[in-house]
Amino acid sequence: MPNEREKINKLKEVIHYITTKFSGLRRTQLIKLAYLIDRKFYKEKKIELTGIDYFMHFYGPYCNEFEDALIDLKLENSIHEESQGMGYKLYFNQSLDYDLNEDEIEIIDDVLQYADEKGLICTAKEIKSYVYELPEIKDVNLGDSIDFEKILSSEQS
Repeated sequence: MPNEREKINKLKEVIHYITTKFSGLRRTQLIKLAYLIDRKFYKEKKIELTGIDYFMHFYGPYCNEFEDALIDLKLENSIHEESQGMGYKLYFNQSLDYDLNEDEIEIIDDVLQYADEKGLICTAKEIKSYVYELPEIKDVNLGDSIDFEKILSSEQS
């Protein structure tokens, strides 16, 4: 089981990889995409890619490690953040050495392609609406952990 630093580092890789494909996303969009990537990875491999424990936040799935990963990426000058009205957008700055393997990249690319084709990347509202309709999210209360086992059990029902 990965320790906290390993989880943050893997999340950094995922966030950075996302920004290389879709620069200018809001924080809400990034964390939801990271969640969807972990979700798909869990469905296929029975383990989360990042090892992160998500909980239900006001804006949907969230993890405390997200802020740590963003701070690290900004300090490393791998991404930068710009104020855009009522929020911030994150942009790719420079390359990062990834430790993502082919399977991980394939799943990330699948999720990003699906999200792009379905218009989920257009706005934070679109991706939040989509995520709120996922079976494992519907019955989770604010602050509660999101159980990835429910993803598998909801598909077997």
